[in-house]
Amino acid sequence: MDYVALLKYPGPGERLSRALDYLEAESPPAVRAAFQVFLSSGMVRPATRGWEYKRRGDLRNPQVNCRPTLPSHEFWLGLPEEFYLTFGPDTVQVYPVLRWYVFLTDPAIQTALLDATVALAGLLGATEAVVTSDHHPAVVASDEGVPFEEALLAGGLRDGERPSLADLSEDTAESWDSHGYWRLPLPPLGADRIPSRPPAPALRNPVPDGWQTGGDLDAMLDFVLKREPPDRRKVRLWACACVRRLWGQLKSPPVREGVEALERYADGQIDAVRLQQAAAAVRKVRKGDRRANAVVGELLLLGEPPWGSPPGDLSRRVSAAVGEGDAAAFQAEQAAHADLLRDIFGLDPLGQAVDLTWLTPTVLALARATYEERLLPSGHLDPVRLAILGDALLDAGCADSVILDHLRGPGTHVRGCWAVDLLLDAAGHSVTDAP
Repeated sequence: MDYVALLKYPGPGERLSRALDYLEAESPPAVRAAFQVFLSSGMVRPATRGWEYKRRGDLRNPQVNCRPTLPSHEFWLGLPEEFYLTFGPDTVQVYPVLRWYVFLTDPAIQTALLDATVALAGLLGATEAVVTSDHHPAVVASDEGVPFEEALLAGGLRDGERPSLADLSEDTAESWDSHGYWRLPLPPLGADRIPSRPPAPALRNPVPDGWQTGGDLDAMLDFVLKREPPDRRKVRLWACACVRRLWGQLKSPPVREGVEALERYADGQIDAVRLQQAAAAVRKVRKGDRRANAVVGELLLLGEPPWGSPPGDLSRRVSAAVGEGDAAAFQAEQAAHADLLRDIFGLDPLGQAVDLTWLTPTVLALARATYEERLLPSGHLDPVRLAILGDALLDAGCADSVILDHLRGPGTHVRGCWAVDLLLDAAGHSVTDAP
């Protein structure tokens, strides 16, 4: 259980924008003072200032490069003093990395943390504040977007308001427990005296270096997963394409069917129940290459989010199984996975346009056939069909060399190929993304 303060504030607006301009540059003196008290007690370590996702186990690096659109419970602002601020519609959650029990039992830490909370409340224009543990039902309700006063009612009588901090603790000889919340008195809201700061640069998840030629596969995956919204269908199809490179080592029919099941799930052809049945069948397999079978078991965890680990972990396991301990083979396989990611998301993953006049019946029929009638068991799209599709686009008036070169060029193409998807999406004939 950790300390959390819930602040009732006016919500996103001009005041919050200026407060965030300040917080993105420095922390209030009371927060810095609290950090020194924590340090002297060995409770915390310095952190990095900036915005990051709160709960995204699929990301290698949860940090984002600019202020997200608020309100949002998906992101929080981290201060170097290990205070994390989440901004909902009318509630700010203040979460310092500090155990709730320590806060209740250490007078020096308690005073410093309450002073810091009051300072943040004043900066953000909060009119009410309560302190409690992160296990309190009000914190859970606030995370789900429930308004401040309504969230406080979520705890009922057992976790309702207490007259003092001391009344929160239910310490017994057998165990220590805590229930309820306490209203932190705030001074009257004075004049808005937020120091003027220049706004942060409007950067948003720039394309990682080396995207077009090689680059860091983890950084590439983080980039595509941080897009709003992340295209999980394409990531699933990429993962399946990577695992298909192990096809010769997948001897058991249920294991091979597991790969096909996730492909169908990605394209909305089966539901989560069918996918779970396929995963259960894979777990029962005891024959064949145990390492390759385990890779497929992990692949099927990319069904319904949240994903518990970065997709790059799966890629590494595939590469290790292909390379069989050979470092050069491992690196070559990782490079092949990066090529597959570029095929699916494009050389310019920030966007490519389609002229609807190109979408003749011939072009659409070829695009659909290219997608559906792939080469098996590799899962590759037929290069002959792709080249014919490129010729049909040219005949329809397409002069976009990026699209035409991709369709006619060398390299491996798989389901999710950005150029084929682009045509089908523009026509409204693409497969539907799974949940």
